[in-house]
Amino acid sequence: MVNWRTVEVFVKSLKLPNPTKPNS
Repeated sequence: MVNWRTVEVFVKSLKLPNPTKPNS
């Protein structure tokens, strides 16, 4: 199952200019 809360936070992290995770 997909945790929509985690997905939402993940999407927000992608939108925010905050390199919290080394997404290369």
